[in-house]
Amino acid sequence: MKKGVKKCLLITVCIVNFQMCMFSYATACESTPNIKVNRSKSRNVYMKIISATPKTIKIKIFNKSENIARYSESFTLYKYKDGKYKKIKKISKTPKSLYLIKKNDSKVEKLVCKKLFGKKLSKGKYKIKWIQSKKFTIE
Repeated sequence: MKKGVKKCLLITVCIVNFQMCMFSYATACESTPNIKVNRSKSRNVYMKIISATPKTIKIKIFNKSENIARYSESFTLYKYKDGKYKKIKKISKTPKSLYLIKKNDSKVEKLVCKKLFGKKLSKGKYKIKWIQSKKFTIE
């Protein structure tokens, strides 16, 4: 084959591949609802601390809205010390994945402290900021 034909064929394959990628991205965007869960404004999406031990924290996330809701695993944990809440540093970065909750459904998330913070949590008062802010105690 001549060089010009090879270049033309390569460019055509690249363009078709790019168009297929864009089409699949657009299709994925259409199928995923554009619903944002806002910590302060969403009253229909909320969470409840089921249990908290030095090893794990179990949280149930509820979606009482008429839409599909989504949330990420990104959260911040604080410990009450010296009269104020201080942020606990994570050793592992939480993934940027989004998780969906069907309308009028719930999910349970289990946070493993050793994996996330490199240690068990000590006794005391804590606050977690995720979908909303919740306080809890480890005894």
